Formats: sequence, C-alpha cells, structure tokens
Amino acid sequence: MNLPRAGRTSSRTLLAWGTPYLILSIWSIFTATNISRLRPISGDEVGYLDPAINLVTEGHFYSTAWWQPANQFFAANLPFHALISSGWFMLFGPGLAQGRLLSLALFFTGTVLILEALRRGKILTTSWQTVLFTLLWLCGLYSQSISQFARPEGLCLLILSIYFFAWTLKSRVACYLTVGFCGVAAALTGLQMVAAFALYSLLAIGANIRKGLVVSSFLVLGGLLGTAAVIALYTWKDVLPVFLTSTFGLGANRAQWHGFRDPALWALTALGLFILVRSRSHLSPTVKKALFLGTIGTPLVAAGLFLLSKFPQYYCFFALLPIVIGISSAAPLAWPRMRRIDKLATGGLLTVAAVGFPLYLVYFLNTYNQRDLSQIDRFCLEHVSQSSIIFCDPGVYFSAKPIARKVFTQFYLSKASGEDRASITTVILLSRNAPPYIDEKAVRASLGGEWKPIGAIDLEATQPPIFPSLGFLKRLSYLQPYNFTAWDIQHHR
Repeated sequence: MNLPRAGRTSSRTLLAWGTPYLILSIWSIFTATNISRLRPISGDEVGYLDPAINLVTEGHFYSTAWWQPANQFFAANLPFHALISSGWFMLFGPGLAQGRLLSLALFFTGTVLILEALRRGKILTTSWQTVLFTLLWLCGLYSQSISQFARPEGLCLLILSIYFFAWTLKSRVACYLTVGFCGVAAALTGLQMVAAFALYSLLAIGANIRKGLVVSSFLVLGGLLGTAAVIALYTWKDVLPVFLTSTFGLGANRAQWHGFRDPALWALTALGLFILVRSRSHLSPTVKKALFLGTIGTPLVAAGLFLLSKFPQYYCFFALLPIVIGISSAAPLAWPRMRRIDKLATGGLLTVAAVGFPLYLVYFLNTYNQRDLSQIDRFCLEHVSQSSIIFCDPGVYFSAKPIARKVFTQFYLSKASGEDRASITTVILLSRNAPPYIDEKAVRASLGGEWKPIGAIDLEATQPPIFPSLGFLKRLSYLQPYNFTAWDIQHHR
C-alpha cells in the first residue's frame, strides 16, 4: 500500500530531523560499551572522584588522592562535580566506569540541548546543518573526549547548553532566571567554566548588544551568588585557605597547551574565513553573523583560556563550539553555489577537521588489549589485601580501592604526614615512566625503609599492538600505558 504524499513527506522529515540523534545515540552506545578502555586512567580522574567515593563509602568528604591532608574537608577543587558524582554513585555504585558514564550522560544531554537551542534560534534550519554539526562535534580530536574522562568538563558542557537554551526562551523572566542559575552552577563547578563564560559573554554582546549586556548581568549576579556560597562553605569547614592556595597559588600552567593540537581548531577557523571571503553573499544575515562570531570566537576563547590559565585537551571543546556552530550553519547553504575549486577546498578542510577521533579510534583498536583493566584487577587481587595501605599510581587506584584498607596516590605524597608514610605497606607504581609521572625510586626513598618487589605487570609488553607500524598514533594520547611493579615493606625506617 502506498502512503499518501503528505504521509511520505512527514516520514522523510521525521527521519531527516531524527538523523542527528540517531548518530549521537549510536556513538554514545559505542562509547558506553568501551568506556573503561577508550582512555587510559588519568590522575585527574582519581583526584576528582576520590572525595565522592569516600563520601559514599565512608560518609566523609575528604581525599587521599590530591594535594590536601586527608583530615580536612576536601577543598582543593570546587565541590559541584564531586557532589553530583556522589549522588550518581549512590544509584549505580562507585567506580571508573560509573564516573565516566556520568560524563557521557552529561555530554549527551548537553549536546541535545545545544542542538535544540540552535534549531529554536533559527541558526540550524535544515537537516543537513544539524547532521554536519553532529558529525563535526563528535569527530573532532578533543571535542568529544570530555565524555570519556571522569572530569567536570561534561558538567561544564551541560551548564553551557542550558545557557544556550535560555537565549531561546520567549519569557524574559525565565531567560534571566535560567542564566542566573548557570552563573551559580559555573561558580560551583570550576574556574574554567567561569573564564569560558566571561569569553562567551563577549560573543553574546557581539551577537545582540542590548540583550547580551542584560543576560551577562544576570550571569555575573549568579556567579557572585555561587562564589558567596563557596566562600561560606569553605569558611564554615575552615578550609578556605586550602582552596585559595590550590586554585590561585599554583598560577597559570601554560605548559598544558595540548588543546591547540586539535586539527579541527585550525581547519574550521580557516574554513570560516574562506566562506566569509568567498561565499558570504549566499548566506542570510543570521547565518552570516553565526559564522563571523564563530570565526573570531574560536581563537578568542582558545587564546583567552590559554592566557588566563592553560589550554589542555579537555578545555578544547569550549573553543571549538563557536566555529562548529558557524560552519554547520553556513557550509550547507553556501555549498550549492560554490565553484568546483571552492568545493574541493571546503571538503578538504572539513575532512581535516573530522579526522581526529577516527584516527584515535584506529589507535584505540590497535592497542585494545593494552587497556584491559580486568588484568589490573587480578594483579591487585594477588598483591593487595584488606589490611593493605597502598601508595599507588592513579592507574591502579580503581582496582585497589575496593580491596585495600586505604589508598594514597602520587599527588598526596607532599601532604602525607609522618603517620601516613609509616602506615604504607605496599607501593604500586609505573615500571617505566617519564615526567610528569612520579619516580618509584624517589617514592621509596621518601617513604624510607626496605622494600621488596613482589610482582609486576606490563600490558604494553605482553599485549603488543596489532599493527606495530601504527605506533606513531601514540602521540594522540598523552597518558602512559599500564605497566606496574608492586613492592612490599620489609623493614620500616
């Protein structure tokens, strides 16, 4: 039976507009299935999740995995992400996979909200535009990596998406209250979110001076309320100096510039300039403005974050979002009227922008067995007991934490008391390492006493890559593979 023409058209429209969500869902299912292996464990993940795990399992908000004594209320970072993580762990249990799945859920929700905000704002009006946005957003080298690490950036994206959505609300009161909430949430989440909002506010004012100024005022007001809440909490817990020292005492760390390595950052900015020069007459005023703001906004946000603090890979999404929006709105409309040479240039730059994550997937699949955490779990079961007090590399933390009596990580060493040092029974650290990873000889010398090696595991040696010639792709990941040696204390100093 043939459908009526209206029915066929409705079905095609539904399929076209649903395609971005289908792509996002398939990508999310793949990511969730491989969540523990996609990225090696980073020290920051342990630092951010340890207070949440301790709150759930012991009822106290403290950490033995950061630069703060364990007898204090945790204040080395802002609390919102850890508190949300603790609620998530109460529902699904604590662990690496659960922490990363929270980031994935936040990323998924944030991406959906941004898509809807761009549709409501008439910036993305065709299915080709929304599909291009989804592909560019998911295929960049670093834009989607925040969904695969247990860090606050997934929460930052959700807050940013709510801010975008607030701009499309018809009620001014609802818009201003929502933006105020975003300001509060940003102040509770991280200074990177505060800095990003300051830079995005400049773009908002450029898009609409009057509304941008009013919206930015409510954002600042919310930020001040959130800051007051943080100060009140940390003053009450007598740890405000700890927070100030941890946050501002370390200064800018411009050695972390890796976000600039994402080819999408450069290729899309170049493409934005190219379309503005060659095809701007084919664009509507709304699309032209979106492309212009994206082309200047991406380098502005990247440079601003770098100059204010740093620009590691997990900040790159802040800078990429404006140009991904601009290119997604402009390229599909400009394409039909481009000359052949312009189409070749546009296609080439889009390919460069979208090649990052596919290349990382090749690296991931080539070294798939080197990321098998079940082998690290078995290694810890052999060498860690319920009475053990462990000092370990972050890569071992999630395997040792459910077994050991207490777990310290390398970041805690400078704050460890004499009692803490004397209590450590087992050390598990990288067998081969390079800065910034801590040297096991230096650790054992700092702890004192005599130590005996009791076992080692080296997944890099026992699980070689499928294609050794692809080893150069290792540069796409700055984290060490899993190779650890364990020592037991024989005689205390």
